[in-house]
Amino acid sequence: MGVPVSLPSPQNDSQEHSSSLEAAQKLIQGQQFAAALDALQKLLKSRPDDPEALYMSAVCLRYTQQYQASLDTLAQLKSVQPEHGRAHQEEGYNQRALGNKDKAMQAFERACFYNPALIASYKARIEFHTQRGERARLARVQDQLKQLVAMPKPLVAVVDLISMGRLLRAEELCRAFLKKIPHHVEAMRLLADIGMRLGILEDAELLLHSASLLAPNNIPVHIDYIQVLRKRQQHLKAQDQAQKLLERDPANPQFQSLFAVQCMQSGKFDEALTTFDELLKVLPNDPVTLTSKGHALKTKGEAASAIASYQQAIAAYPRHGEAYFALANLKTYRFSDDQIQQ
Repeated sequence: MGVPVSLPSPQNDSQEHSSSLEAAQKLIQGQQFAAALDALQKLLKSRPDDPEALYMSAVCLRYTQQYQASLDTLAQLKSVQPEHGRAHQEEGYNQRALGNKDKAMQAFERACFYNPALIASYKARIEFHTQRGERARLARVQDQLKQLVAMPKPLVAVVDLISMGRLLRAEELCRAFLKKIPHHVEAMRLLADIGMRLGILEDAELLLHSASLLAPNNIPVHIDYIQVLRKRQQHLKAQDQAQKLLERDPANPQFQSLFAVQCMQSGKFDEALTTFDELLKVLPNDPVTLTSKGHALKTKGEAASAIASYQQAIAAYPRHGEAYFALANLKTYRFSDDQIQQ
């Protein structure tokens, strides 16, 4: 009879992995990047797609001036977690170090989009716009950074937790804050955001409606209000809110995008397509806009034009998964060998 083999339990394995990550983090904090990288490489052998290990490895590679290797690691991380804000920020640092200013700027913009708590990315964008004399964009980013810096620290922590997907902890912090300051508009907006992510749409709508009445000029509140109305299939109300936003600033790309998407949801395809085309003049080859335009064309019955728009989105950003899904859903589309490999 064989001797029983004692296998490590999943819980023990997880605890050991967490301890190893903490040890690597301490090495990074002590600027022992080579030692940290060695430890992280050992971790990645057993868990090659671990987001934290990949992120810390990319940081170490950048600090040891292995910029392309860092970018390759970040590409792997983004394939696992495309919305990892700090991954995009790290990409910005690497591209800037390589002298690729435009790519760095795009990465910092994506970092702010996916994680609005990343102060360093806002500062990098401000520096970029200042150098180029882009006053309108500079003013907009400066205003965003000003709002972030002025935000109470517990709410900055909530934003960061939301971006990392730690929703229950974020909700706990947010509710604790609102107990102290019940009508804090940004806290209400963040709690509604958490609710939307958890599928608690009715509560989120009530919170955002109240917040919009308390702060009628608060743009993020109105944008989130449109989103929750759309999710609840209240398209006429959402269209009205999107129209009001666009009237505030007709040249704002975000407002244009919201309005165009809502036109599409309401069946106003020609108006949606016109707005998407206007937006692409400002943001040429933007994969999200091209994909949305493809959706409008497909629903309108213009399959060939829809395919062209989806293909253009993929050419601009080969990892834009939504465009691939849209093509697959057409059923009649055949992917090339190169597209399958991507």
